[in-house]
Amino acid sequence: MIRHCTAILACAALLVPAGALAQRTYDLSDAVVGKTPWRSTYYRVGATTGDAQRQFEERADRSRPVVVHSHGCSGVVGTDLQLAEFYKELGFHVVLLQFHTRGDASSSCPSGMPSSTGHAESGNPHRIKARRMELEHQIAWLEDLGFKSIVATGHSEGGKVVQGLKRKVDGVILHAMDCKERSLWDPHPDNRYLALYSTRDPWITGNGSYPTRACGHLFNRSQVRDVRSTVTSHDPLADPAWRDEIRQFLGGVQR
Repeated sequence: MIRHCTAILACAALLVPAGALAQRTYDLSDAVVGKTPWRSTYYRVGATTGDAQRQFEERADRSRPVVVHSHGCSGVVGTDLQLAEFYKELGFHVVLLQFHTRGDASSSCPSGMPSSTGHAESGNPHRIKARRMELEHQIAWLEDLGFKSIVATGHSEGGKVVQGLKRKVDGVILHAMDCKERSLWDPHPDNRYLALYSTRDPWITGNGSYPTRACGHLFNRSQVRDVRSTVTSHDPLADPAWRDEIRQFLGGVQR
């Protein structure tokens, strides 16, 4: 059967349970995680290009709120930059985390649709833990600089990262990701969540092979709002109605 597949890795994801596939480990040391702010790209309100860490530290208005965004399995792509522009228009500085530049990480999504548990490496608990540690370190760095209002967002695999954020923030937004993996969910009890996903998203439903799973229902959290769509897309802002949902959700954040 394998010789008829276009990609061996894609076939392996379909033939072998995700837990049985070899999964990578990632460096969780302070020497690596502590460099997260240095690797990130920063987009200030009013600026036309991205900043490096030092530029942002020197120029950013501390009275503005900040969105810290976790990219999907392929790294920072065009849709992440579109999200940055959207949140800047709402009055937020935006930080794009750059997990794939740490030295021991790369794309976790081989070609082909994922299995019911997602691509094996994209659901690797050690990978999600490493990414979450970097997210939390970035947030702590911003707080040390004097930023008072911080929101965490994540697209696709990044949605798995933010859904278990242990640090208190003003809001958490999942773009194009539901809550399949309960083992990854252990958030700060006071965080508010907005989950935006489509029941026809080809990547989180395997082209309709399995259903989406609501975040609020699965975890019985009154502060979780699930917003389902029927658009056939995995883009983070695929449904135009999601923009208004985000504006409403962020309405109480100081800007």
